[in-house]
Amino acid sequence: MKLENQHKLLILLALIFTYLAFHFPYTYYDLLPDMIPVHFNFFGEADKWAAKSIASVFMGPSIFGLTMLIMLFIGWWMTKNEDPLKFINAPKEKLAKLSLETAEEIRRFTLLHLLIITFLISIMSFVITINQILIALGQPSNLAFSLAIITFTLVADSLYLTYKIWRLIG
Repeated sequence: MKLENQHKLLILLALIFTYLAFHFPYTYYDLLPDMIPVHFNFFGEADKWAAKSIASVFMGPSIFGLTMLIMLFIGWWMTKNEDPLKFINAPKEKLAKLSLETAEEIRRFTLLHLLIITFLISIMSFVITINQILIALGQPSNLAFSLAIITFTLVADSLYLTYKIWRLIG
């Protein structure tokens, strides 16, 4: 299986947002105060602060970046294996009934949505990082609204992926 243009676009956008999640803290590091927000509650308000350090500023983007790299590796691995049935976790009797065409459709659909989820995670990392900097600099933030939209989209896409695969497996 080869990556399609939409896959490549999602990967490129995820890499750009991940880069930006590292770039902005690097750019504004010297302007940040001695204490910066490192955790936010459900309403997007900073509820935990830490002393400014390389670790406290870059921990969030690093965790999200590592998650993104793992998901991209899984996507790459999915394209390199020739047997699409290897990616389907279903009872053996259901796997035996699946045609190779249906298994390939499941693989393509799963890869696309894995990359969509990866893209959304990179946006989430970027939004959290930007808001961390804004709050630290005393600027207004709309983190709760942004994260609510991203989280809703992540959950909706995950549920759609699950539903569609469940329907294809039968």
